[in-house]
Amino acid sequence: MAFNVINNPTPGASTSPHTATGKIGYENLFHSDYIREKWGDMIIEKCYGQYDMVQMLKLIGATGITEDDKEFWTEMGLMRKQQTILSATVAANTAQITITETEQYYVTKDEIKLPSGKNVRVIAIVSTAPNVISVESVDGSPILITELPAGDKLFHVGNFMEQCYELPFGRRFFPDKRVAIVTTIGENYQYCESEISKPMWNGSYYYFQEQKINQKQHLKNLDNRLIFGQGTTTPMADGAVAGPGMIQQILLDGNVGTYTGAVVEDDIIDWVTQLKENSELKNEYLVLCGSRFLANATKALKDYRLDGCCNGAFTANEGKFAFKLTQFDVNGVIISFRESATFNEPADSSVLGAISYKDSALFLNIGSDDKIKGVELLYKKNAFGVVEKSMTSSRNGHVGMGTGHINRSTNNNCLEEAITTKYMLKMSCLNNHGFLYKV
Repeated sequence: MAFNVINNPTPGASTSPHTATGKIGYENLFHSDYIREKWGDMIIEKCYGQYDMVQMLKLIGATGITEDDKEFWTEMGLMRKQQTILSATVAANTAQITITETEQYYVTKDEIKLPSGKNVRVIAIVSTAPNVISVESVDGSPILITELPAGDKLFHVGNFMEQCYELPFGRRFFPDKRVAIVTTIGENYQYCESEISKPMWNGSYYYFQEQKINQKQHLKNLDNRLIFGQGTTTPMADGAVAGPGMIQQILLDGNVGTYTGAVVEDDIIDWVTQLKENSELKNEYLVLCGSRFLANATKALKDYRLDGCCNGAFTANEGKFAFKLTQFDVNGVIISFRESATFNEPADSSVLGAISYKDSALFLNIGSDDKIKGVELLYKKNAFGVVEKSMTSSRNGHVGMGTGHINRSTNNNCLEEAITTKYMLKMSCLNNHGFLYKV
């Protein structure tokens, strides 16, 4: 049989080895497969901030357990109310005032201070729908229409009675009903068989690295929901319900303030004064804020800075500070600033009305008495006594040989893992908390 040459490679025409002239240097060797690369035995994760609200609440002792899907409580607001002038008519030393609020508060014989400073006395309830009262000046002087500008407030001083007085109708006070509900968050991940068994350079397996990342992602989701979460008013189409986050609750019933430009000393002093006026709890605030807010606030409050950086609530057992805080005393109010990675994460937006969270600050009153905590993060405990906090469950694919068949709990050879947390955010006395942002 004849021998046939199909291909006879030309020397030097092969793609390997490459040829080069000159000195052998790093630039040559670096691109060569002959050089063994050196890998570290860990993935560096401290490149960006991740989450801090969960840890902060844990440090100040504001975490606990609930066995119920809902918790109800009542709060009694201010019993001395100020109502708003809608319109008015005057006649000599008397006036009829229509009040904006539909709720009847004033009764006959009440003494009221007008926006002008003049004191008047309620002599009749003209109407309750609309809310109209008739008043008479206490000193007998004429009441001027300019003393009753629309939109201004009426201040309730008290009352005074005549001798052998006829009893006026009394006022009844009802507390507000508050509720906190359990919210479920969760992640689900699938790992193929090849991924589970794939080794990494650090001697571990890719699966374990992914597990760790997924757990941290779960904590990040919880952190974000605690701050930015929107509560459902009715169940979603699939039946899901969720409690509101901190900002939503404060925007509805807490202290809300805005500023322009860079926050300055006067802005913070005026804001802290408002918080102090509305607060019944101890005047101690944990302030989570964005990077630009903290930078400007630190400049503005340099004369109010306290020695040291932390109080006992944020101190680890070893005597080392668990969190770096910048602490100030402003008119007797202790405020501890903590730059929050969660506030720095949302991108600045040019959309009208959007909030720049890097220029915002969440003021949480962490003062408490024996019965009341301003903020609580509660984890659900189920019927088996298990606290459903970062619970991990898994379903295996091929897991081994049984009695003549392969045991399978999924329809493939993948591992499924789910991480679940059921939590309740309970914020009491929202008038003690605040949210300050730039407009």
